[in-house]
Amino acid sequence: MLTAESLRLAPASPPAWEGSFPDPFVVRHDGQWVAFGTGFAADGRAIPTLVSSDGVRWTEGPGAVKPMLGDPATEYWAPEVAHRDGKWFMYYSVGRGDQGHAMRVAVADRPAGPYVQAPYPVIDPGTCPFAIGAARFLHE
Repeated sequence: MLTAESLRLAPASPPAWEGSFPDPFVVRHDGQWVAFGTGFAADGRAIPTLVSSDGVRWTEGPGAVKPMLGDPATEYWAPEVAHRDGKWFMYYSVGRGDQGHAMRVAVADRPAGPYVQAPYPVIDPGTCPFAIGAARFLHE
């Protein structure tokens, strides 16, 4: 049964990051935390990153992926990262505003990137015209 005692919360602490960082996905690898967010980083690359050695103090990293030349996408949303066979795979949605979002994948050698985009979407936008929010699933 839930009681006031069982719901006692720890004292409030300051936020981990003061700036905007929507749809965060966080991974830990080799003692380092890397967070990925929706949007663009200050360097103009897509998918902003934050890095931390302790999960408490964070610093702004570069954008994880360079937008493809001629790409009409204006939004990069909801990244999620998976590690497999020594490579890092980042799945994310791209679109124009809130229209025509397609799932894409990019690959890197390190969790913080830089990631290189595959030249085609993961799911055919003609079949699924609004795809966001990838989730990792590994079948062994």
